[in-house]
Amino acid sequence: MNTFYTYRNVVETHIIPYFGIQKIKNITPFMVETFYKKERQNGFSCKTISLFHIIPKMIFSDAKRWGIIQKDIMVDVSPPVLDKLET
Repeated sequence: MNTFYTYRNVVETHIIPYFGIQKIKNITPFMVETFYKKERQNGFSCKTISLFHIIPKMIFSDAKRWGIIQKDIMVDVSPPVLDKLET
């Protein structure tokens, strides 16, 4: 599976179901970190959740560059920390 399909799968099976039809400007760092915590509680490793971090980071960066949002909230989101067993 290539990167495009991996990212699309994450968006379709995790990000969209969690955030629903939220407008990007209404999503907060707290909401993103809560999403990570919920995915961790659902049994996903920090390494997998790190992948979940990359995608919103790209989305918010592009949205800011395109003038859709004023601030890239992902600069205030703490990425998941890998457990020693996962490195």
